[in-house]
Amino acid sequence: MTQNQRRVLLLTVGAGLLQLLLLVREHFTGGVISHHVLHDPALPAISNFWGLLVLPLLGLLTAWYGNRQLAAVSENTESQPFLPPRSWLGFSLMLLVTLLQSVFWTLGLEQVTAYLALAVLLAGLLVPIYRPECLLGYTLGAAPVFGAVIPLVGVLFMALLSYLVHRWLWPLMRRTRAPSSART
Repeated sequence: MTQNQRRVLLLTVGAGLLQLLLLVREHFTGGVISHHVLHDPALPAISNFWGLLVLPLLGLLTAWYGNRQLAAVSENTESQPFLPPRSWLGFSLMLLVTLLQSVFWTLGLEQVTAYLALAVLLAGLLVPIYRPECLLGYTLGAAPVFGAVIPLVGVLFMALLSYLVHRWLWPLMRRTRAPSSART
């Protein structure tokens, strides 16, 4: 088995197993939870069972993206690290933020959770949070408290905004800004 195949297998199966463990815990502590959209009982509920689809797909996407990044750096991806350091950093920071959000939510501090989400949105203007490892970290950290689907929808919105800013707005601003030698 190659390093690329191990990466795909570990991230996909690992994310699925983590979700399965969460579902088993929920099953034995009162049943699998369903979360209402916008935390409003009048709106539809989304079951945590959807996490069995969402998290492995995000793991697969992260592994594919990591393989692509490592292949761009070197032909020999066998001697490369599991994921590039930049990917580990993005995954870890997003995981940390959502774990903090989950803790503050369970403590009844919903405002702090909202401020952390706003901080992620603003950070997305400065750093690219649209990469798959960031999406996986955010969704994985929020899955125990919020399920996997609702955080994914939220982070996809933030990722789209980050993508538009980094791929369109910043390059457009760089191109429209006249060079200093042309101004004189």
